[in-house]
Amino acid sequence: MPVGGNILIQTGEKEEGVFVFVKDNGKGMSDEIKARIFQPFFTTKGFEVGRGMGLAAAYSIVKEHNGKIYVKESSPEKGTTIEILFPFARTNERTDFIETDLVVDKLGKVLWVDDDPSIRSIAADMLELLGFDNKVVGNGIQALEELDKNQYDLVITDIGMPGMNGWQLSDKIKETYDGKVIIAVLSGWGSEINSEQLMEHGVSFSMTKPFRLNQLKKLLSEAFSNK
Repeated sequence: MPVGGNILIQTGEKEEGVFVFVKDNGKGMSDEIKARIFQPFFTTKGFEVGRGMGLAAAYSIVKEHNGKIYVKESSPEKGTTIEILFPFARTNERTDFIETDLVVDKLGKVLWVDDDPSIRSIAADMLELLGFDNKVVGNGIQALEELDKNQYDLVITDIGMPGMNGWQLSDKIKETYDGKVIIAVLSGWGSEINSEQLMEHGVSFSMTKPFRLNQLKKLLSEAFSNK
């Protein structure tokens, strides 16, 4: 809503689960736009304002928790209502988020590439906690410059970045370092990544957003097991 407006957030229960309504009185959407809003890289704002990944990431997160997200209603100049629906939890027991055993058998130097500063901050904290020497950068050009100056064992790169995306960066690393640098990709739509894509771009591992510490630990353990 570039000129402002109101956002209403409502929660409640239905027979099939719990819901969240997010309603605004902004510009609204046409039927054509509504049909594409959850597609990665689709944006009506232009890539200088957004990357077209916000709703794609939301869709992935909701699906990962067995939920549904859809446009309940929207029309031009009349605003939009999005509904998110989650099934009821089967248990109310709390489980630990972080594993207590954080030891990885073999350590190495990791370069993390992501244009989202919050992801870079989380990545740096997790890698430091796991004992890895690391560097985080915001785009593919910076990553290539860093690789040219320093030796890294593993590059973890986001796929959906403006300018040079993660696949293009992987191609450059594969071409320049001939398999001497392990590559892992990070994606908010991991179900769309297949083994053929990974092989084509010289990528050995993939991980989906949002990621947890134990998932990162597993990736690092597998990546460095043969180093």
